[in-house]
Amino acid sequence: MALDFNDPDLEFSDLVYAYQSWVMAVINDEKLDGEETLLTEEIADDAL
Repeated sequence: MALDFNDPDLEFSDLVYAYQSWVMAVINDEKLDGEETLLTEEIADDAL
């Protein structure tokens, strides 16, 4: 989901949903311990 921060209809709940989705993606990436990680260790630590 790409967000346009200049969109006047953008609501706080949209930002919260995007953040939650990002955190869940990081957690799933850590759980699966894939060969190609989505993020660097530093960013993953911030999300967790």
